[in-house]
Amino acid sequence: MRVAVYTMSVGFYALGCGLILGLKAEASGAAVPDDPATSRANNQAVAAELKRFQGTWQLLSAETDGKAMPEAQVKQFRVTIEGDHHTVTFDGKVVAEKVKFTVDPTTVPKSTEDTLDQEPHKGKKIRGIYLLEGDKLTSCVGAIDAPRPTEFASKPGSGQSLRRFQRVNDAAIAHEKATAKE
Repeated sequence: MRVAVYTMSVGFYALGCGLILGLKAEASGAAVPDDPATSRANNQAVAAELKRFQGTWQLLSAETDGKAMPEAQVKQFRVTIEGDHHTVTFDGKVVAEKVKFTVDPTTVPKSTEDTLDQEPHKGKKIRGIYLLEGDKLTSCVGAIDAPRPTEFASKPGSGQSLRRFQRVNDAAIAHEKATAKE
């Protein structure tokens, strides 16, 4: 299973490294305004948006190049977002740890960018788009160093991954941890 997880973490590396998001507008490639008031407002919008992502997210569905990930594997993926980093686990084991990301809520659709810091992909980017509605998150990312997707789709040959997540309730996480100790 280790090989399958590694293959997914490269093919689905966005789950661990581009999966979701990013923090500074200038890091996402968006134009940075010269006006300090506009820049300050954008920074505040980014900070507010990033706050909405905090917590643990359960993967509900995923497909890459138009091919769905088997449900048994989907259920085992979780992403925990803390600050401007996210960690991906599969079956409770870390597969991508503390991946730095940025979000830009000023683009349409809203955009993300992960910066990979582990070999063999160190320094490379995963660019994506997202839609965050309450406790539901939809994310679409391109392959490593590929252009940012322009639509929420994963067509054959596109190299894009489309995922849907549900925020995990803190009480559910506490219950899982307590049960695991027994």
